[in-house]
This record gives sequence, structure tokens and C-alpha cells, in this order.
Amino acid sequence: MVKTKELSKDTRNKIVALHQAGKTESTIANQLGVKKSKVEAIIRKWKTYKTTDNLPRSGAPHKIPPRGVRMITRTHLTMENRKARVLSWKPEPTPEKLETSYFHQLLNKRMVLNARDDLKSLLHRLIFVSKISPNLADKRDLGEYWEQRFQRYHQGENVTGLLLLYPAYTVHCLESSGDVLYCVIRDLQQMKKQGDRALVLDPKIVVMSHNIPSRLFSQWSYKVLNVPGQYLGEKFSEEATEGIISECLTKMLKIGKHLTKYPKGSKNIPDSVFEKVLELIIPQASILHLLQCKNLLTPKQFLKMYDTPLYIMQDSGKSPNL
Repeated sequence: MVKTKELSKDTRNKIVALHQAGKTESTIANQLGVKKSKVEAIIRKWKTYKTTDNLPRSGAPHKIPPRGVRMITRTHLTMENRKARVLSWKPEPTPEKLETSYFHQLLNKRMVLNARDDLKSLLHRLIFVSKISPNLADKRDLGEYWEQRFQRYHQGENVTGLLLLYPAYTVHCLESSGDVLYCVIRDLQQMKKQGDRALVLDPKIVVMSHNIPSRLFSQWSYKVLNVPGQYLGEKFSEEATEGIISECLTKMLKIGKHLTKYPKGSKNIPDSVFEKVLELIIPQASILHLLQCKNLLTPKQFLKMYDTPLYIMQDSGKSPNL
């Protein structure tokens, strides 16, 4: 593929200046002698990031911070200890207390079931909902944002799933390793600190499915839904939450199955793909209820539970010493 010449900073600034002066994208392209698609991309970047400078791209892996090194070391030692205990297990006459986080409990459980499993084979599925920032001019920018983030998380880690973009809400389903999904949730938590600059607001974790047998989606993609924005005054009882979650999960999984009929292509799904399955579009009223549901965890609450140590006593009725 022939790489196109990059526009100079002066030209990019002229494009923004002409846009602010009220010129159309076609007029700007003709006046400066550049492609209209490049003009659109520069204006979209300026609206989203308030800059025309080139943003950092994925390249060499980032240096792992000290906390990440400690976590990797702790996970490796846990794996080795588990393997040794499985291979040389003997009944213990006295109870044993294990102290570890929820994340490591899941890894340990998998290692007990099959001591030869590789951690990279663990596959998880995350589904969360959120509001879209009213300051987001083009919803496609949110899709491009997540695609760039996936490339920066972990080299070689494949991410599949689907992002549905409503007029005011999102439903996002992701399939990947625990490390990648953990980074996604941390990003959601960090967005809260950005205030008005955040792309999504008030996210809620609908479900985190661990150790799923296979991927449902062949690639990660997004779809801007052409559904009318509306005032959602309908109220649901807390008792209805379980049924709404079940309905949303069912529809999302059916959409994934429907997408398997189409070959891999653009990250932005064309309208024709959804025209035959409009009944699978999750109602906006259901999304609003999930966002208001107090039983669903925020990213902050999820991470607190994820990182909090669990105290387990085996073969003993005594309470652990906290």
C-alpha cells in the first residue's frame, strides 16, 4: 500500500482556520488543493482533541511500571506454587488460609482444574453501558478512540466485540484476556477524572464472564445506530433488573451470531447488516434503567472488589483473622 504524504502543520492549521471561518469542507479542499477526506479527518480531530498535532501511535511496548512488575511476579509465583501443589498434593492435617485477590482466585481455580493451562488461553467477556458525552461532535470518534486504546494495551492481545452507539448511550461488548479488560475498566475509571473532556459518562458494568470457551465475534467493530433520540420517562422496578439484563445479553449475543454471516471488513458496520435484525436492537429505555440501577457496579466499585484480598479458610468453621 502506498503511504500518502502527511499534511504539514501549517496546512492543518489553515484547514481549522477556514473551518472556523464558516467554509465548507469541499471549499477548503479545493482552496488548499488537498483531498476532502483529509480535510474531514483534520476537522474531526480538532473537534475531539482541540489539536491538529499527530497523536501518539502504537509502537514499542510501554515500560511496565513497578506495580505491573510486582503483579506479574506475584502471578507467576502463584502459578508455580499451584502447579507444585497439584503435582505433589497430600491431605493436610490442619486447615490452611489463603489470602489473595479475586483476580488471582480465578487464576488459581483454573490452575487446579488443569495445571498445564497457559494463562494466555484464558478468555473473558465484558459488557458495559455508558452515556455519551454531549460534547462529542462525531460518534465515530469514540470508535476510533477505543481502537487506538486496544493497540496500546498489550501487543499481540486480540480484542473482539461490538460497540453500539446510540444518540445518547453506548453498549459495549468486549472479548479478550483479563489483562486487556482490566485496562479497559481502568480507562473508564480514569475518564471520570477528565470531567467535561470525557468521551463517555457514568459507565456501569453489566457482566464480566470469565473463562468463556470461544469468541463470539470475529473482530472488533462499532455501529452508529440511526434511532431517534427520545425522552425516556418509563420507570422500571428494581425487580425487573434481572429480566432486563437477561434480555440485553440475549440480544447482544444474537447480534454476534448474526454478524458471523458476514466476512470481516470495515470496523464501521454498514447499515444493511442491521436492517434485517432491527428487533435485536436493545431498547434505549432498558439501557437507561441499567445506568440508573444501583445493583450494577461502577468501574471504581468493580476495581475495588477486583483488587481487594479474599480471606478463605479451608476445612475449618473458624472465622479468618482480619
